[in-house]
Amino acid sequence: MPGPIRPAPAGFLAVLLLAPALLAGCASPPRGPMVSTCQIAIAERVGRPVTDVNPIDVVRARQGTSVRAEVAGADAPWACSADSSGAVLSVLYTGS
Repeated sequence: MPGPIRPAPAGFLAVLLLAPALLAGCASPPRGPMVSTCQIAIAERVGRPVTDVNPIDVVRARQGTSVRAEVAGADAPWACSADSSGAVLSVLYTGS
């Protein structure tokens, strides 16, 4: 028969609760030629430097790539899609 259940050591709960946030900071930002193409297209569309456009996710498919990016000062992300040759198909604001 197992022994009595003991409480977790102090600090264990804090580590458990902070782990997802700490691990999220380890993820590297999306990169690649299509991501850069979309970063430039979004920056040109909004009139901001490329350094103000931060990709947050990328979906790659045979037909092309879709990129969502946060732009400094924007309330919602911007979205860009490019075909497999690198031609930008659309740049859209996802907010209202």
